[in-house]
Amino acid sequence: MGASLPMTVCGTKPRPHLAPFAKVKAPRLAKLGLAIDEKLFGSEHPRVASRAIDISQMLYHEGDLDAALRYAERALAINEKTFGAEHPKVASSANNAGQILHAKGDLNAALRYTERALAIDEKVFGPEHPKVAIRANNIGQILRDKGDLDAALRYTERALAIDEKFYGAEHPAVATATNNIGGILQNKGDLQGALRYTKRAVQILQEGFGSRHPLTRTATRNLLTLEKMQSGRVGQAPARDTISTLAEELV
Repeated sequence: MGASLPMTVCGTKPRPHLAPFAKVKAPRLAKLGLAIDEKLFGSEHPRVASRAIDISQMLYHEGDLDAALRYAERALAINEKTFGAEHPKVASSANNAGQILHAKGDLNAALRYTERALAIDEKVFGPEHPKVAIRANNIGQILRDKGDLDAALRYTERALAIDEKFYGAEHPAVATATNNIGGILQNKGDLQGALRYTKRAVQILQEGFGSRHPLTRTATRNLLTLEKMQSGRVGQAPARDTISTLAEELV
């Protein structure tokens, strides 16, 4: 396997991204803000849900997945009570919980949450909205990790079709599903197909972000691995990274 890109790489392990001081202080300050909002607005106010999402994101990136999930599920419960079971905020909260569960390795639960997010967004926005592409891409990555490669490919190809129609064929958003299809095809043993999609992802990202951008570097590493496999210089490739939507959804 090679590396998949986040929708901004899905299924990646949590990775610290804050400076050491921020890592220590940010969750503590965010929890203080949560306590203030609880006192001012009550424990089930939408502002409390927003604070819980912020804290969940910080904890996710620090690798504290159990705590991150608790805050994500609290936000989901508040949003369900405030907005109803089929509101876009509920879809986002369900998606976030699904991504944390994916990172924890609870793939069945991750799939349930993410399928719920997809169903809500399809109903609210229609079947060809970018939000639907995000959910479809995430489901594709969960299914890939479950080993259901045919279904994973169907969902990820759907995400690609939506993004191409909405953004255009050369938009950086299209590179996410393009790269991830390459990873699925690689897992299926279709090296030529994997090379074709991964080359396209690299070209799009180089044009959109430049060669030094982290996403471009991820896709380029994937391409180099595939080219080595094609030439027989390596055997089985390492797991592909994935472009995750968690951070994008939590901000």
